[in-house]
Amino acid sequence: MDQQPEKFNNLRRPQEDWQKVPDIGRVLRKHASYAILSHTWLQKKPEVIYGDAKDTQKWWSVQSKRGMGYRKLEGFCRVAREDYSVSLAWMDTICINKDSTSELDESIRSMYRWYKNASVCVVYLGDSTSLDDMHADRWFTRGWTLQELLASGLSSRFYNKHWKAMIDPNDFIPAVYRSLGSFSEILPVIQKATGIDPKDLYGFEAGLQSGVASRMSWAAKRTTTREEDQAYSMMGIFDVSFPIAYGEGADRAFLRLIEAMLASDSHCLDVFNFAGQITSRCSSQVIPSSPESY
Repeated sequence: MDQQPEKFNNLRRPQEDWQKVPDIGRVLRKHASYAILSHTWLQKKPEVIYGDAKDTQKWWSVQSKRGMGYRKLEGFCRVAREDYSVSLAWMDTICINKDSTSELDESIRSMYRWYKNASVCVVYLGDSTSLDDMHADRWFTRGWTLQELLASGLSSRFYNKHWKAMIDPNDFIPAVYRSLGSFSEILPVIQKATGIDPKDLYGFEAGLQSGVASRMSWAAKRTTTREEDQAYSMMGIFDVSFPIAYGEGADRAFLRLIEAMLASDSHCLDVFNFAGQITSRCSSQVIPSSPESY
């Protein structure tokens, strides 16, 4: 056999050289791990938004005033760095350019995946001081936070309004594998506030395989600032996607959610397992009008 050209021989690397190549997963976990914040927007005070960070003059003004929005951002970044040793952090208020329709659409349809893939989800409970009053926090009443809770699962860490951990952050994951250990204290509070059984919460898988009616019931009493978000915030939960269209109304948005679910799995009969009001948006008598129908 003729000897291969030198240029091809140079492409072959000894096995021991390949063994020196670092594992890509380990490299990504070290350098691309990120923390993500789950919270409710302030009701009477401004949040720090994308435009503030892009404009130098606005940013200096935000920093100098040190309002509640800035202190929330600062607290989140500090916790991400000090408690979880990550250098990357994502917060919806400042990381989404809501002036861009395409970016907003992409963000909403990607939100579940972003929360699921985060190395840690920091849950900021702005109304709570301890486990005793945690169940009454506004965070448990909002539509988007349900998706964030389900997506994050074992990576969720809860903090009170003073940025004090509800339980020791280091106890969380090890405790889960020791019959939940000290974390068992927080599970009844979550169940009381959400109606979600712990086994459903921490064994959660997005999709239509089972439990459509029960998942709808979890969202039934939650509210959103924009009415269409009641449907948009459930796309990730059911692993479906469709374009957002603010202004279409809550009933139309929910109908499109149901249509996307049936398009994904036409044999998912649990979609029709409801006893409440039917939609007026189509002639069918078997399509629910909203999560409250369940």
